Amino acid sequence: VDPGLHYILPVVRRMLRVNMREQVIDVPPQEIITEDNVVVTIDAVVYYQIMDPKRALYEIEDFELAIVKLAQTTLRNIVGEMTLDTCLTSRDRINTELRKVLDEATDKW
Repeated sequence: VDPGLHYILPVVRRMLRVNMREQVIDVPPQEIITEDNVVVTIDAVVYYQIMDPKRALYEIEDFELAIVKLAQTTLRNIVGEMTLDTCLTSRDRINTELRKVLDEATDKW
């Protein structure tokens, strides 16, 4: 709805508020096995901002849950292909790859 006064018939339509500010989601810690068979616990935080509220509400049922699950899966894939030493020294590379995958997947919604 555009700014201003609008009448909404409650039986037919309803108004939903969408937070358009940058928000933070905590990705729960998960244990991942690296390429050299070392178990590491990865904890992450994802920052996101809704750009199109209509798509965020109608293209996917629960976008926050989808972001968390996608981040967990992507982290498992990225870290699983690295050795422990590489993981510890390549934080920027992990962040870049995670951002790329999340950006591509969430463009639809």
